[in-house]
Amino acid sequence: MNEAHGPLRDVKVVACSTAQAGTVPYTLMADLGAEVIKIEVPEVGDNSRGSTVLPGLPSTYFETNNRGVKSLTVNLKTAEGREILRKLVARADIFGQNFRPGAAEKNGFGYEDLRQVNPKLVYMSVSGYGPKGRRWVASPKPIRHRVTR
Repeated sequence: MNEAHGPLRDVKVVACSTAQAGTVPYTLMADLGAEVIKIEVPEVGDNSRGSTVLPGLPSTYFETNNRGVKSLTVNLKTAEGREILRKLVARADIFGQNFRPGAAEKNGFGYEDLRQVNPKLVYMSVSGYGPKGRRWVASPKPIRHRVTR
């Protein structure tokens, strides 16, 4: 196994993220030497694992967006899975997630919950539609911009 190098070589990250906005930041951290552990759902893992254009070969999309990241399958819907996550977070510097708005808090791994496990934890949250979700962002009225010359 290669020894970590780079400015983040002593940083440990736990990520519960999918999709490009939720994976690329952790890939970049891994590129800079961080140890990144990505939590994936049992049996299927990250949905992008199946996004291949080359039959029989791994998904280049997944491989590119998860480069240098270790994957661990954990069922966060079980008490045992949530306890595994808490143990990982206790030793981490950074936790990141891109669950639907409110899902982390509902399941016991929102910022306030994990701060009790690790008071020094940096908590990252990414949402494609903001913290209130898509319904809040979508507007029934068209947006019009005035063009001036």
